[in-house]
Order: sequence, then C-alpha cells, then structure tokens
Amino acid sequence: MSWRKFRYPGAVLPGKLRAFFAYQNEWIGTSAGTLFSCTMTTIRGIKQDLLRLLLELGKNSHPKEFAALLKEEDGVISELNLLPGTITGSASASIFFDMMPLGTHTAGSAHSHPNGVLRPSNADVNFFPRAGRYHLIIGSPYREHDWRCFTADGEPCDLAVIP
Repeated sequence: MSWRKFRYPGAVLPGKLRAFFAYQNEWIGTSAGTLFSCTMTTIRGIKQDLLRLLLELGKNSHPKEFAALLKEEDGVISELNLLPGTITGSASASIFFDMMPLGTHTAGSAHSHPNGVLRPSNADVNFFPRAGRYHLIIGSPYREHDWRCFTADGEPCDLAVIP
C-alpha cells in the first residue's frame, strides 16, 4: 500500500485537518468530517456543450455568483453537479460539501465572477484544493472566451475545448 500525503497550509478546512492523501490515483480528504475522494485522471479537456452551459449559468445567475462541481469521464470534463445547500450571493458562492455524492469522478469546480475578473481571489485559492484539480472561473459578460482554468494551487492552466 502506497499513500502520499499532501499539505495545503493556506487551505481553509474544518478543524485542524489540512492534508489530503493520494492512494492508487485517488485524492482522499475530508470536508466537515465527511470523507470524499476524487480520481486523479489526466484531464484532456472540457466538452464544448458543458462550457456553453456554464457560460449560460453565469449569465442567468448574474449579478449573483453560481458554483458547481465538475465531473469527468474518461479524462473529459463532461458534467456538473449543482449541490443542494449551495449559497450564492453578489460577492461569493459557497458549496456545501456534505451534499456531494460519493464516487462522482470530481475533476474540480466552476463558479462565476460577475465582476468579470478572470483570476482567482484569495478565497478561491483556499477553496480549490478541497474541490479537485481543475477550476473554471466564468466571467461577465459570459461570452465564448470569458472563462479561465486554474489548478488547485491557483495557477493558470490550459484546458482544451472538445466538440
């Protein structure tokens, strides 16, 4: 058995736990005492239809933020989970991780920035490690190129759009 431990000192996690473990290509961690995991599949891109849906969600939620978890299948981000209990507002959105279904192949998250700023805030960077490895920020005015992808540590990364 081979476990690798990862620490995110800047992460805001319940209690004193600030570690995630990697075992056999899965991230394993906790949120509010609930164990969750996500597969560490190499992500090749995002489905174009899903990206269009995310842009439309941003537009329809404006001036409030929206937040969702992204699911992958065979290395392609192809679905989203809108979790019950998610709180949205004009300055932030919060996901209630206890409502996350188990075994969902979570790839990361998507949320909107109604102010149009396509870079993560400090709160985003603290949230990212809890929700997977790839994170999309969708910005106003929600056109085809009004989004960016970031890694769990807040660094920009390229993500192909797959028709």
